Amino acid sequence: MRQNQSSSCGRPVARPPRHCHRNPGTLDCPAPRRSATTAAEAGSGRHPSGHDQVRPMAPDSFPAPRRGAAVLRPIPLLLALGLLACGADDGALPTPSATASSPQGTGAPPTTEQESTPTSDRQSTATSGPRPSTPVTTGQPSGEPSGEPACTRRPVRLGDSDATLALAEDPAACGAPEYRWLDPAGLAEITATGRSGAFPAALLAAALRAEDITPPEPPRLDTQWRVVTYTTQDRGVPVEATTLLAWSRDVDPGAPVLLLLHGTSGFTDGCGTALELGWQALAAYFASLGYVVVAPDYIGLRMDDEETGFPHPYLAGEPTAIASLDAVRAGLAHLDAVAPALCPSQDVVILGASQGGHAALWVDRLAAHYAPELELLGTVATVPPADLLAQLRPALLERISATGNTLAFLATTPFWYGLGDRLAEALVAPFDEDIPAALQEGCSTSRLVRSLPDDIEEIFQAPLLEAARAGLDELARLEPWGCLASVNSLTRTTIPRIVEDADHYGILWVLGEQDELVDSGLSRRSAEQLCADGTPVALIECEGSNHTRATYHALPEIQSFLRDRADRQPFQAAAGCSFPPAARCANSP
Repeated sequence: MRQNQSSSCGRPVARPPRHCHRNPGTLDCPAPRRSATTAAEAGSGRHPSGHDQVRPMAPDSFPAPRRGAAVLRPIPLLLALGLLACGADDGALPTPSATASSPQGTGAPPTTEQESTPTSDRQSTATSGPRPSTPVTTGQPSGEPSGEPACTRRPVRLGDSDATLALAEDPAACGAPEYRWLDPAGLAEITATGRSGAFPAALLAAALRAEDITPPEPPRLDTQWRVVTYTTQDRGVPVEATTLLAWSRDVDPGAPVLLLLHGTSGFTDGCGTALELGWQALAAYFASLGYVVVAPDYIGLRMDDEETGFPHPYLAGEPTAIASLDAVRAGLAHLDAVAPALCPSQDVVILGASQGGHAALWVDRLAAHYAPELELLGTVATVPPADLLAQLRPALLERISATGNTLAFLATTPFWYGLGDRLAEALVAPFDEDIPAALQEGCSTSRLVRSLPDDIEEIFQAPLLEAARAGLDELARLEPWGCLASVNSLTRTTIPRIVEDADHYGILWVLGEQDELVDSGLSRRSAEQLCADGTPVALIECEGSNHTRATYHALPEIQSFLRDRADRQPFQAAAGCSFPPAARCANSP
């Protein structure tokens, strides 16, 4: 649970200054974004999918977004690895190396909609990368149009278990208005394509050297990337979101999908990661190893200059997992259309850290309910705040780094549940209004958080603090805040994990011993509880690693785990759910 207000991440990102809403159109303040759906349009319109169109929140429900258009952001590759656990901080842009800013890797879109042609004559991934494991029907040679479907796929559908049917019929919680899930067969459609570009393997290798990064495996295949807008659902109505796709045309048919889930990057549209150059390079790196990479911007963080209509529900499990699963479906559909001979499989491995680790665990929880046609092969969750209730409590006892994340959770997620008018019960004035407004002004709230009083009682209301001091049980009973934290905790949600795990499936849980944002002891106990409940888990804790470095320090172990899962090697869970103590990870200094 990264505090994107903290300087520990050290990742300055360009965002429109806060004066932009007063002086639109100036050099440092792009023209205002146009709204994707007005309230009038939403009231009577129909989405192209055939479902009722989403209705944006009433203007007085949440402060109107005050951002400029989404822009390409040059972030070094090493910091992109940190982005798995880090969001945007205020500050000047870093100066990328000459190699990393090569035109081929800068994200400049091709001059036509045709996919760029790779120049590599490398061998395919059959010998050293993840191997195809699902039989596929291939079509025409790569790059040539095909009149027939290239792939035979399991159809998009909901699960049919009693638990799934009950969940889909009534998923609302914590007093939220009733809704039901839509049939996903009418969703995951590409509605727009955005920026695209290419990363030759040689460029990726040079960028890694420039950042003094030695990966467990060097880049092997030339890759390309594209940002697309796709349809998903939110509280029973269709919405649009964006995702980054990265792939290589040199990979064998049947390559597995890597679902790459980012850490905290912001709380409103324009704050996703799809246009981060370092994030694109990280996705391209994994694609160069033989994966088809899908890296979604979560609901409310879209990067296509359109408006979602409501804020990103930070650390809410259902909307993030559903949109991520639909991103995989949409990515497969897009590649079936533009590169039919690739025919990537419906096998999925997942990698996420911090907020992305929380999201990865929620994808593991909901996939069998919402997307049973996808087969999850393995999940990596690094520094995840799996038990939100337990992780929030220390931030309510004293002012710590994670107090900023607690504020972000309380100032965004209640709106998703229809509880935005109750913020004054949790936050002392004027923070009940100032915090939500600040989260809509840009992708970083560092200045605001630095200006907060040191006394926790001047930030949070007394009943919330008193419940936290009384213990977890009392905090859980405090409505609606205890409910919001509990239903989004993997260890406390009432949504059952219904999948019957194959022998090769497992979850790799990665912790940082010196994590300053997610309490490693609490996270370890969450892993132990899930393991005791039957989830196959192995855990490593990187000795001396903090929140932002743990993922990078464990990168060799992570890549080995992902490769074994893609190859369907048997997974060895912790015997008796007894995890080893902190130890040096392979990439630790």
